[in-house]
Amino acid sequence: MSVPKNTVHLKATAEHNKGEVNDCYFYINTNNGRPNWEKIAFLIHDKRLGIVPPPIDPSMNFYNRISETQHTPSITKEYADSFTETTSTTSTTNTSKKQIKLSEIDKIKITQMFEDLELDKCWRLSSGTIVEERMKEFAFRDLPVLLQTYLDSLKESNDAASLKKKLDEEQTCPAREWVRNTLLDYFTLFKWGYLPLTDQLEGDMMRRVWRFIDTVFDDSKITRRGAEKPSRSSSASINTNRTLAGIERMERKSMGRKLDLIFYRQLFEYGCCECGRREDQTKELLDGSKMAKVLKDMIYSLYQKSPDSLRELALVGFLLFDTKFTIVLCDSSAGYVCRINHKRTLDLPEEADDICNALLPILTAVYKSRVMIEDTNKLVKQKPVDIDVDLDQCKTILPSFTSEGCKRKRKRSSDSTEE
Repeated sequence: MSVPKNTVHLKATAEHNKGEVNDCYFYINTNNGRPNWEKIAFLIHDKRLGIVPPPIDPSMNFYNRISETQHTPSITKEYADSFTETTSTTSTTNTSKKQIKLSEIDKIKITQMFEDLELDKCWRLSSGTIVEERMKEFAFRDLPVLLQTYLDSLKESNDAASLKKKLDEEQTCPAREWVRNTLLDYFTLFKWGYLPLTDQLEGDMMRRVWRFIDTVFDDSKITRRGAEKPSRSSSASINTNRTLAGIERMERKSMGRKLDLIFYRQLFEYGCCECGRREDQTKELLDGSKMAKVLKDMIYSLYQKSPDSLRELALVGFLLFDTKFTIVLCDSSAGYVCRINHKRTLDLPEEADDICNALLPILTAVYKSRVMIEDTNKLVKQKPVDIDVDLDQCKTILPSFTSEGCKRKRKRSSDSTEE
């Protein structure tokens, strides 16, 4: 078999559930350097499951070919077009995404499919929940329908006056009322000269300007506490090797890293927030590094509680500096490491007429973060705990590294205090 120029020829054997054994041939383009073995591994895994991916954009730098003996399911043109459109826009930024986003055509088809269902034939649980409606919400996995329609209606406003008229009516939906109250609060801040910012301190920013990050959880089971609260997960990571007194004196328990806001439920933490009054690059870098370490501690703590949920966990952090708003996501999709992803930075409105265009995207991102935190909490609670699992033997994810020099410094300071 001839191999094209500048490619690596790979052969893998895929065994299906029916006992059939087929050979899978892969041609990996190496024009831009060494091949991406992670993508190759996912392709082999898909072939083993009998999944044939749709046509891939050549810009993704890898090709796939299956033997003539293997059956290839037909792929509709609409699906191929939607896949090509998605990959062409994301291949330059993040070619390692494993999940394809729904196109507008897909969303219309899904909506129409659920609307055609007969309500009396749907699966209704004893609690009154209709399973098909939950499936529809999961298919989009974005915002609740009521909130999305309300945001779309507000986006039609061109200025502050037209937006205020739409905020006159009170809303019964808690999510809608949160958006309405936040927008009215910002009109009040501009009215009394609290915005644009002047000499406000960090506490003033959290109490007035960034208040909606706290209030979005008012009707949620997630608790939030602030004012430089130490992280429980960070403290557990720092004190991992602490033992009883023997030859040496028992070390004092160290406090965890302090943050401006922590989101948690009962004993487990699901996110945090750091705020700075000025746009200081040094503080932003330091607080960003601290947040990454704390999020890693949090996800390791959740892994100890529910090891099977590790690859589905996602934690959220908020970095707030001056008028800049940045979301930080933390997960562990593969391997031993955690992935820290900084989303695009948004800015607060500079005047009242900018509230619609500048503030609504931030509120949308905040509510999506709330949904992500609540989903992570559900995953941890729903997975059964297996007491026979030895985490030290599995070591799917490693705990955060704590420098011994930091511990010695803490110990020397405590010794000098006692003397």
